Amino acid sequence: MSNLSRRFDPYLPLVNADKLKKMGRTYGGDSKMRKQECVDFLLAALADPELLSQAIENLEPFEQLSLALVKQMGGAADYQAVGIGVLASGINISIRMRRFNFFDELATHLVERGILLNEGYSVGSFYAGHSRVKLFSDPRLLAHVGAPQVEPAELRAAPTPAVTHVRMPPTVVLELIGFLQTLDSMGGLGLTQKGELRVNDVRKFQKALQWSTEDWEIDGLVFKDATNALIHALRHSDFLEFAANVLVLKSPVETVAERDYADQVSMLVNGFLRVSEWTESQTKRWSYSSSNYPQGRAALLMALTSLPLDTDEFYTIDALDTLLFDRIGEHFSLEGSVHRYISTYQKTPDEIRQMEAEWLAEKREKWLKQERQWIEDALSSWLYFLGMVELGIAGKRPVAFRLTELGKAVLHPAKAIPVTTAATPAGDHASGVWVVQPNFDVMVYLDRTTPPQLAFLERHAERTQSQQYMAHYRLTRDSVYQGLERGTTLDAFLEELGRHAQTPLPQNVTVEIREWAALRDQVILHHRADLLEFADPAARDAMLTTSLDGRAVGDRYLLLASTATQRQRLPKSVGAVERLNYAQPLPKILRADETGGLQLKGAAIDLLIEAQLDHWADRTKDGQWQLTPATVGECIKAGGRINELIDLLTARLAHKLPPLLELALRNWSGRRTKSAELERFVVLRCDDDDGLHAILTSKRLKPYLRGTHEDNLVLFAPEHIEEVQEILRWAGIELTELRL
Repeated sequence: MSNLSRRFDPYLPLVNADKLKKMGRTYGGDSKMRKQECVDFLLAALADPELLSQAIENLEPFEQLSLALVKQMGGAADYQAVGIGVLASGINISIRMRRFNFFDELATHLVERGILLNEGYSVGSFYAGHSRVKLFSDPRLLAHVGAPQVEPAELRAAPTPAVTHVRMPPTVVLELIGFLQTLDSMGGLGLTQKGELRVNDVRKFQKALQWSTEDWEIDGLVFKDATNALIHALRHSDFLEFAANVLVLKSPVETVAERDYADQVSMLVNGFLRVSEWTESQTKRWSYSSSNYPQGRAALLMALTSLPLDTDEFYTIDALDTLLFDRIGEHFSLEGSVHRYISTYQKTPDEIRQMEAEWLAEKREKWLKQERQWIEDALSSWLYFLGMVELGIAGKRPVAFRLTELGKAVLHPAKAIPVTTAATPAGDHASGVWVVQPNFDVMVYLDRTTPPQLAFLERHAERTQSQQYMAHYRLTRDSVYQGLERGTTLDAFLEELGRHAQTPLPQNVTVEIREWAALRDQVILHHRADLLEFADPAARDAMLTTSLDGRAVGDRYLLLASTATQRQRLPKSVGAVERLNYAQPLPKILRADETGGLQLKGAAIDLLIEAQLDHWADRTKDGQWQLTPATVGECIKAGGRINELIDLLTARLAHKLPPLLELALRNWSGRRTKSAELERFVVLRCDDDDGLHAILTSKRLKPYLRGTHEDNLVLFAPEHIEEVQEILRWAGIELTELRL
């Protein structure tokens, strides 16, 4: 997520002189300065870190809070969002403002103080038609701003509920790490020219995470439209940054995983504060005033921040609702701006007070129908998912809550103790955080782990399952290789693995890991290497002895010792030298048919393709390759992944991978089961969209196809039933009796 803050430098000359003088006073300027002198003074002040720090320290609490809110929202925020956040904090506003024009007057004051600017680059006029103006601040100012500070709230504690639900910090973080790993493996999320997420990338992300439904049920609580919520929260979070119109990770996943739990969660919380593409409401997901929902989240966080830090008491959701209404009810609605239709013409003070009381009662009635339900939805969706609140349940609905230790740490980063546990002393197996089993499974007790320990496992093992209190990892040769490639030494890896284990490492695990590492040490990796291929060993050896310096590799290859000057020394008799850069996309030199036959187009200089095909397919008598259920199944058993084969074919085929072949490959791997039903009247029904597409586009089935019916019925010629069945069974489609 790019920083929305902007340096003030190009905008200050556009501000009127009288306003510039007011801005300058914040930084110790002289009100008698001319306009250009004011501009020069402000530019110098913004470049002086000590002066900025002192100026912020001298601000009123509500002014400091306004800056902190803008920083929390990414450097820029709707001017009403800032006002709502200030009101929700309960903090005292030392200047007098009219109740009916609060937002404009607050924004005007903050701009005149020289700490924020509005997008019009002048003071006043903060509402323009249907688009509300944003306030932004200079990144040099925001660098000196801390977390929002609020006025403590006094809520009556509630009895501890009989049934409560809570999520452990490691559980939350493991899911977050999974999201980031998936994004990283995808290469990021692409954006359209309008700045919207590409639909295909979103679907690919959902598919990779196996998000089958939009709504999630977590511990019996419904998180409405969760996939949309989390994707956009990630988009707006500081986990990501723009690179060539693609959102990619700012930092490697393992670096993020080593941070304190609260640091990781707070980044996603800030992402939710910026999401206007989704709403929590279980009855209404979208409205024209969608920008009001981020305002509501900021207000809710301010109210939660104002709760006592040194207590573990529960509070009713009704009490939280009353607190929020008392602080912002007169100025805020999820449906849009709040308007007072009260005429004071020829009215006595008592009559005016009576009219205002009636208006407020009407506002409270509307609030209870909408905002009260929204507060409950927010607590039971993203706030619960992120592990910030523990909920008390009555029936199937949350009725009470309290902040978890993680929630307190997120809301009070300068006060709360980091959410970690003590490191395991060397040799203290009784307090270990995981158990390494002889079959290389690692069972992890999540309530004992620290972020560095989880990061260690994520770097060296494959996570297969995660639950509330336990996570299941598996040590594999590939996972250990990857950890060692990232700089871990073998001895350091075994020491760390054993130090946090509840029982001593099984001997076979230690021996096998050392053997894996020994195999890895036998492989030498050359970066930017040049290899020459010759027709036969004799031609290679002749060139090696007469013209070139290098080392023989395999039967026909020569590894050049120096890449810069060797090419110039090639004799003209060698002829043209074809070059292949493996750092770039490789040429599409492969053909495939629906039967699994693979064929290279002409002679290839590719050093990898033949070995890759040999890994997955059998050589045929004519020198080509044949994919079969047996060859694919054997590779899968040996640790291969079907997506590796699919990606290889997709990248190297000169044409699109035949859908029926892709269907067969996935079925042969056991990754995905495709089933269809064929009854005796030769009517095929297939409810799987991918399977149906593969059948309808198959060239092998086309001669027998006689038409389709409805959305999932395919008609075949009855005289060719045996041929149809044979092809479908070959593709791994299980045929069952059709039941209409």
